[in-house]
Amino acid sequence: MVSFREFFESMFDRLQSGVILIDLKGNIADINRFALTLFGIDKNGWVGTSVTAMFPALNMDVVQQSLTEQITLSLGKLLFQINGKELYLKAEVSPLVMLNQTVGIMLTFQDLTESYRIQQDIVEAEKMAAIGNMAAGTVHEIRNPLTTVKGFLQLLQRDIQKMSGIGLLQRNFSDKCQNVFPLLFSEIEKIEQILSNFLLISKPQELRFKVIRVNDWLHEIMPRLQQEALLHSARILCEFPRKNFKFFGDINEINSLLFNLVQNALEAVAVEGGEIHLSVESFGDSFRLSVRDNGVGISSELMSNVFDPFTTTKPERLGLGLSICRQIVTRMGGSISIQSETGKGTVVQTVIPCLQDEILSLEEMRLGLKEAAKR
Repeated sequence: MVSFREFFESMFDRLQSGVILIDLKGNIADINRFALTLFGIDKNGWVGTSVTAMFPALNMDVVQQSLTEQITLSLGKLLFQINGKELYLKAEVSPLVMLNQTVGIMLTFQDLTESYRIQQDIVEAEKMAAIGNMAAGTVHEIRNPLTTVKGFLQLLQRDIQKMSGIGLLQRNFSDKCQNVFPLLFSEIEKIEQILSNFLLISKPQELRFKVIRVNDWLHEIMPRLQQEALLHSARILCEFPRKNFKFFGDINEINSLLFNLVQNALEAVAVEGGEIHLSVESFGDSFRLSVRDNGVGISSELMSNVFDPFTTTKPERLGLGLSICRQIVTRMGGSISIQSETGKGTVVQTVIPCLQDEILSLEEMRLGLKEAAKR
């Protein structure tokens, strides 16, 4: 015959919501199977520990009120972080009563993580759509007069060269003009690059996928990154992977990703002695690209919005770099994260899926046939 305790334990573990039993001292007495699976934890490692160790943000005043008034109260939404997992929970607390005696507290919760992320994605999509519409209009309004200015500068440069050649202008005046034109065209190119970044947000270009080998890609792009670092009196150290990981991506997008990450790092490092470390390593069925700098770091206030467009501490910058990086990585099926400490530096990590060899060989064959057909 099944005892009441066995029946209770069976029902406790069959519940399709998380339940944690807490004693009157605030220590965890039991955790049901649903909660253990959701959190990815072992019961023995948590039973006997304080519930606040598991839920640091738990409002103990509400818990005490539930005990005092003998009622069930909502704890609202809790953010639970453990073993690299981040969960959003809807929680309630109730007094645990047996034989008319309060023996503890019952914490119940539902997992709202997926619905929360969907809501966040919707909000992000709406925000990006609004920014995109604004960006598209702004780019159009700026690019038209900019094209006119650039065209007239080119005509002026040509006319000055002609007039100087036939002696209608003094040589020193002509030389000064010729020295100024490269600077003007360089500044126009910067504006055009900013406008292109705006367009990336408003209307991402169609991806042109191809097989890319990580080591080959890094060896090709590193000289350009090294040159950029020299302009900032910094240096870049690259740790090449032993295995030449292969992935399916857009070379222009992946180049833009790394350039933006390195550019952000260069702007963060000190004027002298700045170092940026690039590393690539295996990460399950993906590879992880890390960019670490010894710069000023990012404040905790800014971290929550660091991937939002126009988030920056530099008045002269637009703050589009990390937003573009996240967009690129997401479109390639990967993820991006950032860790930073003020005064010590920042680490940005991107995880990008690799292609398995058998899938890769088929894809290489398809691309090879496609190239052959073009010839």
